Amino acid sequence: MKRFMIALLVLAMAASAFAENPVAKGMLFMDGAWTANFAKSGGDLWKDGNGDTPTYLQLNPTLGYFLAPGIAIGATVMFENWKWGDMKTTTFGAGPKVYWFPTAKNADDPKGKLLPFISGSFVYAQDKLETPSFTEESGTDETKTTGYQARLSGGGVWMLTNGFGVHGEAYFELQNAKAKYTPAGGTELEGDGVSGNEFGIMIGVLGFFGTAK
Repeated sequence: MKRFMIALLVLAMAASAFAENPVAKGMLFMDGAWTANFAKSGGDLWKDGNGDTPTYLQLNPTLGYFLAPGIAIGATVMFENWKWGDMKTTTFGAGPKVYWFPTAKNADDPKGKLLPFISGSFVYAQDKLETPSFTEESGTDETKTTGYQARLSGGGVWMLTNGFGVHGEAYFELQNAKAKYTPAGGTELEGDGVSGNEFGIMIGVLGFFGTAK
């Protein structure tokens, strides 16, 4: 809930400058379905044997530009870092995202209206997990995982103002990952690639700003 409220506030401020048609050519958008999150856990529940507690950081913004009425292309950047004592994992990913709003011609003064859309995205990501060695007295075991997520979504944006709305969508996602494990002082072991899929629903916020052309 905290992340959603922060995204709501940031996007509402960013969307203060908008055109009458938020999906017109030349407009910009910011997707707040994922946003920034920092967490530091504490208390006995989270303490390990050395008294350490976990720290988590997530950044996942999406920004884009409308090339034509109702058609936008953007980029998603994903960064996550999790640390708990001597264990830590870092994930970085990036990729394109496209939106199509089929009712763009009727989106003037859209406050109180629903703007349907179809979107697609592709993100390539790499994750590195480091843990104390299980076989050596010192050193670090490392696991690197690379893969992609390809997603197709459909939904709608309920416009709270002419430049800001809450969206809901259903999505289907194809996933693929491959891991490499390197023990401390050992030889790298490479696993086979595995694939999967996911179907889900989600909510988020969208802010539109800029000057239409």
